[in-house]
Amino acid sequence: MTNGGNSVRADEERRPLSLRLQVALMLAFATLPVGVLAVAQGYAAFTDAKRLRQTTLTSEAIKQSADEKGVIREAFGALDALLSQIDIEDASHVCSAKMKAFVGRVDRVSFAGVTSADGIMRCGYPLAAPLDLKSTPSYDRFVEDPRRMVTVFQNGPLSGVPVVTVSTPIWRDGRLAGSIAVSLPSLYMIWANAPERNAASRFAILDAGGQAIARAGDAANTGWLPPEADLPSLLETPGRPVVATSAKGNTRIYAVTDLFMRDIFAVSSWPEGLATDRMTLSRLLTLLLPLIMWALAVTVAYFAVDRFALRHVVYLDRLVSAYARSGRSLRASGMREAPLEFAALGESFDRMAQEIESREDALRHSLDEKDALLKEVYHRVRNNLQMIVSLMNLQLRTTTGEQERETLQRLQDRILGLAAVHRRLSEAEKVNAIRIDTLLEEIVSNARDGREAEMGEVDLTFDMMEHVEGPDRALPLALFTAEAVANAFKHGMRGAGNDCGALHTSLREHGQGTLRLTISNMCGAAVPDSDSAGLGSQLIDSFARQLRGQLHRTVAADRYTLQLDFPRPGP
Repeated sequence: MTNGGNSVRADEERRPLSLRLQVALMLAFATLPVGVLAVAQGYAAFTDAKRLRQTTLTSEAIKQSADEKGVIREAFGALDALLSQIDIEDASHVCSAKMKAFVGRVDRVSFAGVTSADGIMRCGYPLAAPLDLKSTPSYDRFVEDPRRMVTVFQNGPLSGVPVVTVSTPIWRDGRLAGSIAVSLPSLYMIWANAPERNAASRFAILDAGGQAIARAGDAANTGWLPPEADLPSLLETPGRPVVATSAKGNTRIYAVTDLFMRDIFAVSSWPEGLATDRMTLSRLLTLLLPLIMWALAVTVAYFAVDRFALRHVVYLDRLVSAYARSGRSLRASGMREAPLEFAALGESFDRMAQEIESREDALRHSLDEKDALLKEVYHRVRNNLQMIVSLMNLQLRTTTGEQERETLQRLQDRILGLAAVHRRLSEAEKVNAIRIDTLLEEIVSNARDGREAEMGEVDLTFDMMEHVEGPDRALPLALFTAEAVANAFKHGMRGAGNDCGALHTSLREHGQGTLRLTISNMCGAAVPDSDSAGLGSQLIDSFARQLRGQLHRTVAADRYTLQLDFPRPGP
């Protein structure tokens, strides 16, 4: 039972999904790429809008730093022109006059001056010369690497505003003779310090080492910049917005512009929230609308398939199941209004059901005819056997020898057993189902009635369970009982007297799948057939083997018992 239960549970677990669920899953998977693509496009549009807001936010700062870069290029062009007019050997007043004329002639230039190789500014305007610059960091860098340089000052000495100083070396006969420099206001830093800038915005100019050499607003606060380890990678991405984490752990947007030969960089920064709009209901609907449309499309497709196909398939399935149970008078009337293909399937089912019913009627009629003929045969056989029994009765009346009478009597018992079986077969509703309990009672009673004149009254007792057998097993059971009862009358009851003759017959279950037939005479010195090789004993053993049973004989002082254990018939 355990294995059977496990097998049933395994079959239930392996049971496929319902057709409706399978169709719903198929439609969902079939249209899922479209939904995913729509969501991806919506998300891409959302991301593009965010990137556009970042670009818009940083565009003005990038433009200002680009203007700063252009001014630096113009300043170097003017410096080259001035360099052609200056001689490092000129007198200080002559050189200063030239510087003054240059400052007055070139817009935005606030200072011009010449410094000799020893670090002394020999002439300049409007600063007075001479001026010792040897202690300044810019002079140290120039000495180490004499080339064109750009320096930014947080507060110009003359104007008090951030200025950019550009310088170029002066070479004479292949040796460094000094440098010439001009200063002009930093357009980028002036724009960054304007009051209309957002309070959360941050601006600075960094040197190549990442040090802030000019800042807008709070000069001491540099926590908005990325950590020192991340600054080099940030400075490698000039010209476009970059989202990074500041040293304080805040996410900010950065825009970097290389102002001159990767010596100085303009860095602008804003909180990321300034470029990210809140997730409003309209934006949320924009993202969810493709999913909603996908779900609606799947739902509409599912109900369409269910309306035009699935419900008709389910109807046919239920119809076939109901037809298998009841078998008659069921037709696919619910398919009349179905689509053409399913309506044709319903008509095919009706034709099939009609054909099956017609064949079943023909088979039933043929079976009834055969059953009637078979019963007629059984009836005729029974009549013939009864006629033989009657003839034997006539013979018994004229026979005086005891041995001859016993032989005729036992033969008559066998024939009466066969006749009883055939009578049951002719009278049974089903020819393959004979009530064994009533059959055996009849055989025992017939055997007692045939000997009553000789033996007197014999008390018969029965303990029979209701049991049905087919004719193939009913015949050997009947003949076994007839032989056993005849043996009991012959050896166990003869001469016992009229006051103690008794015969008990029992049919009961004996263990699982086994029946036990018991026949015992309970009076007189019962002994088995003295000739164990006689015909009666041989027949009893033969019928027991035919029933695949086991035979047990028990002899007691006042009882002889014959037991036959035989298996129940298979299903």
